Amino acid sequence: MLEKLIERQAFGVHSLLSPILGSGRANIRVYVIASGKTSTRYHSHTAKEELYLVLNGTGTARIAGHAVPLREGDLISKPTGPDLPTQLLANRGDELKVLDIEVWPDAEKNSKDLMSFPDHHELDLVGEGWGGMIPSDSLMPEDDMLQGYESGYQRRGDGTWGPEDIPGFKKRKSSSTKS
Repeated sequence: MLEKLIERQAFGVHSLLSPILGSGRANIRVYVIASGKTSTRYHSHTAKEELYLVLNGTGTARIAGHAVPLREGDLISKPTGPDLPTQLLANRGDELKVLDIEVWPDAEKNSKDLMSFPDHHELDLVGEGWGGMIPSDSLMPEDDMLQGYESGYQRRGDGTWGPEDIPGFKKRKSSSTKS
C-alpha cells in the first residue's frame, strides 16, 4: 500500500499522506524537491488554500512576484485568490523537503477551482463539470461583453465574436477584432 502513496516525479519524490491520516477536506503530502528543481508551476487557486512547511533543506519561495529565502521550519500560508501565486524552488544547493497541506472547501475535493499560471499565461478550470485550459491572453475585458449583452453573438476561440441568431436577442451588427 505504501508504494501507491509514493511516486517518483521529475522534480523528486511525492508522498501522499491523506489516506493514512484520514483527513477530510485536506490533501496532505510531502515533496522532496531535487536540487535545481521545483515541485509545481508558479500558480494560484480560487478554491483551495495551501500551507507549506519546510521540513529540511533550503530554497526559495516565489510569492506574488517576490523571492523569499526558505530554510527548515519556515511556514508559508497561501490563501485563495489570484493575487498570491506561489512556487517553491530548491535553488540554493540543497534538496528541499516540504510538507504541503491543501485545504478544500468540501470533503469530496471536487469544488470548482480556477488555477492561474502567470508564467505560462494559462488558466486551468478544475472540478466537477469543468476541465480545460485557457490561454489567459485570450480573455477579453468585461466591458466587451457588456456592450453586446443584449445582442446575439458567439465568442470564438481567438477572442473575436461573430453575429449569431440566439432566441430572445437581436443579432449583433458587426464582427469584432481582438484587442
